[in-house]
Order: sequence, then structure tokens, then C-alpha cells
Amino acid sequence: MRLSGVELAAGEPVVAWIGSANRAPAVFTDPDTFDPARTPNRHLAFGSGHHYCIGSHLARLTLRLFFATLFATFADVEVAGEPVRVRSTFLIGFKKLIIARTPRRGR
Repeated sequence: MRLSGVELAAGEPVVAWIGSANRAPAVFTDPDTFDPARTPNRHLAFGSGHHYCIGSHLARLTLRLFFATLFATFADVEVAGEPVRVRSTFLIGFKKLIIARTPRRGR
């Protein structure tokens, strides 16, 4: 069998790496760059159809409040160290991400 240009022998193990679903270069330009304004953005973070995440609205609200508070509190936020990624076949994320921040005046 041939899958995405790779020849697979009968019985050969295959891993469905769910975390890569939102980082397919065939779908997303520069898939590993965080771009909240990316359009179109047909990501699969909350699933789809009957399997759509029931907590998606709460997750979006939580993130909206987090970023509103972050940007109201700090004038500048930037990565200040080497990110340490989570090693997993289930998700892609960071185990450690050191940031430097500049408080807004008057806070």
C-alpha cells in the first residue's frame, strides 16, 4: 500500500499522530507558526461533526479571557529561552516555555 507517497508493507505498524492534524503543510502555510489571524483556518482542535468537543465554547472563552488579561497586564511578551516540547503521539505542545514580559505603566 502507498500512503502519502510512502510504501507500506502488509502488517507494518502505522501511527495516527493526532497532534499533527493542525500542522499539515498541505493545508496550512508555515504550519508551526502561531498565527491567530490565519485564514482560512480549518483546524481540527475541537473535532468535527458528531465528535465536536462539547467544551469548545468554554475553552474559547477561557483563552479569550486569558489573552485579554495578558495583553492588558503586559506591554510586551516574548519567548526568552529554548522551548521544551512535550514528547507525545497524542498531542503537540510545550512542557516548558520561558517568557520575558514588560509590565504596562501604572500597573
